[in-house]
Amino acid sequence: MDSTKFTDWRKESHELFISIRVKNKEALFPIHSKIKNSEVEFVKDIPKGSGFMFGDGAFDAKPVLNTIVSKGYLPIIKKGVTNPRGFGARIRDKIYDESLYVYRNVGEGIFGALTLEFGDRIKTKREESFKTRVILRIIVYCLKIIARCIYE
Repeated sequence: MDSTKFTDWRKESHELFISIRVKNKEALFPIHSKIKNSEVEFVKDIPKGSGFMFGDGAFDAKPVLNTIVSKGYLPIIKKGVTNPRGFGARIRDKIYDESLYVYRNVGEGIFGALTLEFGDRIKTKREESFKTRVILRIIVYCLKIIARCIYE
């Protein structure tokens, strides 16, 4: 999971958070996306699942780690500036492995693809239009991945 920022017509910044599932180490599938104000707000809505959840130091906070673990994921999250306590942080400390953490960069590919294909500025004034256009970009990206998998 990670986030990136887009600007609107008024040059106001909006942060898009995305959880991405990597399948067979090849395809990236966004499974959850929201335009939110913080990591804490974002992880409350992620679907239950299993496997590793990769994130940078911005996700190293007690409520974020605890929520990730309670949803069934194992947090491979780089320690941030603070050292949060709680069951999520204890699990993070036990399982963190630098050789696994390098796979976080695979998920970063979706942000590069979205920015490269559509640009980092969304020309709209209304927030509803902004959110709609961002979600449509993600849908188009997913359809492109599905078409590539079917026809290759």
